[in-house]
Amino acid sequence: MPLRTALTEMLGIEHPIIQGGMQYVGYAEMASAVSNAGGLGILTALTQPSPEALRADAWRTTILTPESLRRKRYTPMWKAAGVKVLHKSATMRHALKAQEAGVDIIEIVGYEGSIAGGQPGDEVGAWVLLAKATSTLRVPVVAAGASGTGRQLAAALAMGAQGVTMATRFLCTVEAPIDMKIKECMARPEVDERQTTIVLGTLSNATRVFKNGVAEEIRQIERQGDVDFSQVMPLASGGRTKKMWQETGDTQDAMWSCSQSLGVISDIPTCKELLRRMVAEAEERLNHGAKCIINSKL
Repeated sequence: MPLRTALTEMLGIEHPIIQGGMQYVGYAEMASAVSNAGGLGILTALTQPSPEALRADAWRTTILTPESLRRKRYTPMWKAAGVKVLHKSATMRHALKAQEAGVDIIEIVGYEGSIAGGQPGDEVGAWVLLAKATSTLRVPVVAAGASGTGRQLAAALAMGAQGVTMATRFLCTVEAPIDMKIKECMARPEVDERQTTIVLGTLSNATRVFKNGVAEEIRQIERQGDVDFSQVMPLASGGRTKKMWQETGDTQDAMWSCSQSLGVISDIPTCKELLRRMVAEAEERLNHGAKCIINSKL
């Protein structure tokens, strides 16, 4: 039986699992695969080279996604047209500002995730942020930051969230349009939660990335102090990352975002297989938790 939450009712999706932005991998094929599996697939506008390219991907998504799964709700410019606005926040202060601005859903991102927080002092994990958000915010909350298992989905739902967002985990699926060598690297036992690091924190753009030589070189430059982005731009270039995704598959030759969910990735399933087993595990964990509640004899 599908897990139903306020999020799934609002968005008309089967499972409370959302695909994250995924940098240059938010293509029509990935968004459609997640949607067809019962989750919510998302296109990434930020990394599109032009408005025309975004329109083309949106059209391809429409073709690849059955009519019953297409989202045609368009909020003051978007909301007036019916669009549901989800705002990603790595801090409570930003989440509260987003709520004041009238967004429909807030995605709370912990420091474990690839969007690791903005300013020094924002290094807070999802376990704390989610507890504060679900007890403070009035709008539905989605948990983000290193999710990849049904156990984590169950924990997020138990804490009051309406679902989880995943990006890194979806990279390691059959449908992800990236080189297979990257997926095989992510699924190796030795590539675990310790194989990430934080870069660009000195530029107020802290990002969690795969720990490799490129990331270490960026960190060395940052340690020198008074860093200008031009000093790290050749290393942090999106074009370099895109070449890795699509052409070389060389995980050591680019800065690429990923979360500590590397520690819970051990295979390369289809999106449908991944969502089905996550929901089954979440249901089992939630049922087990319910059995812990007993009537007191006192």
